[in-house]
Amino acid sequence: MNSDYSVRGTFQNLKVRFSLADTTSLCADGIRIFDADPVAAEIFSAALTTAALLAPLLEGAEKYSCQWEYPGLLGKLLVDVNARADVRGILNAPHLVSESLKADDIFGHNDGLMKVLKFDNGSIINSGSTKAPLADIAADAGFFFSTSDQIETEFACAVRFNPDPANPVRRAAGLMLQAMPDCDLTAFDPVREQIKQKGFREILLEDLAPKQKLVKIAAALSLAEPEFSYGPAPGFRCSCSHGKLLGSMKLLPAGDLAEIFSEKETVKVKCEFCRSEYVFDKSEFIKNG
Repeated sequence: MNSDYSVRGTFQNLKVRFSLADTTSLCADGIRIFDADPVAAEIFSAALTTAALLAPLLEGAEKYSCQWEYPGLLGKLLVDVNARADVRGILNAPHLVSESLKADDIFGHNDGLMKVLKFDNGSIINSGSTKAPLADIAADAGFFFSTSDQIETEFACAVRFNPDPANPVRRAAGLMLQAMPDCDLTAFDPVREQIKQKGFREILLEDLAPKQKLVKIAAALSLAEPEFSYGPAPGFRCSCSHGKLLGSMKLLPAGDLAEIFSEKETVKVKCEFCRSEYVFDKSEFIKNG
């Protein structure tokens, strides 16, 4: 049963908006889809949770596509999210466990890069990129929005695992804080530092109802209890379909299609996001030869 949730609101005494999300099922589904090992699973969970926290910033048919690119073994990591909190991602390096593995091996010795595209009805309406210097998915996302969008932003993500591949996540959750125009940034800075601490992440992982968790978060950060409302429950939900992939394949040159079907009547195509497999028959491309 999916118990994931998202809430959004404001801490009025500090003039910051927030989003809080439980992403346990979202992360578990992503880990299972890509068969991620524990190291890759923790990184992917941070990316999926970060995406879920961005959903309240979207409306209508808007969508964020966020890509992290590091020079280490992790390489590229992509997640999408829309206003309905439909999240999906691509984990290119799902197996990172090694006895001698270090953080520098995973993220590389040099700065990475983060790119964010914002879409509305499939058209790009905004894009930006910054360095990803912190070798941390959530922290680099905060760096991006603070630098590129010039809105001081901080993310905190946490995950605790089960020793069970069929049920890999005991709890995953995250918090995003973002300064409003009249926020006192001097007062905001220590709060940002506090949510990075391990002790605060333990609060995120507690099994509490949203209101009780927000009360505990407010007390830990010395803030007044917030005003909040519920948003859509996040989930790993892909928008792929047979029809969409068929349309993409029909954009291929006729010669390429002829080569694909030269020795077989059907081909299988797997979605990069959800790994769903679709079968296409040569007859579907009859006009292309």
